[in-house]
Amino acid sequence: MATTAESRISFEQVRELTTRELPWADDAGLRVEGLGYGTARVRLPFTDRNLRPGGTISGPAMITLADYALYIGALAAIGPEALAVTSQLSMNFLRKPRPEDLLADARMVRVGRRLVYGEVYVIPATDTAGEPVAHLTGSLIRPAEDS
Repeated sequence: MATTAESRISFEQVRELTTRELPWADDAGLRVEGLGYGTARVRLPFTDRNLRPGGTISGPAMITLADYALYIGALAAIGPEALAVTSQLSMNFLRKPRPEDLLADARMVRVGRRLVYGEVYVIPATDTAGEPVAHLTGSLIRPAEDS
């Protein structure tokens, strides 16, 4: 997925914002690979640090990936509003992921003046045509225009 003319944030703006405001995303190795209007594709590179007992990627690692993808997808629709904050998340773990890179495909379902609602599918990087390993829905609150 490449940047489309419709995205309201560029890869460079995402990198700058992440470095300045979200260093934990850099620490986790999260990489934005695609942007479009209200969409984002983010990669979580595999590392042993993300494994849990049983040899699967941990839930907290997948939630971090999906929440970041949701945030970047929202910014792709509204522009670089660093103060937009997650207000609700619901994640369903659908099947056990193998120890490999994961991709999160975010798509905003509704972009309002104060609330952005979207969904994220987490898929194995080597099985992009297969079934997702997790599905997240969530919303972000946009800062008031007079703040």
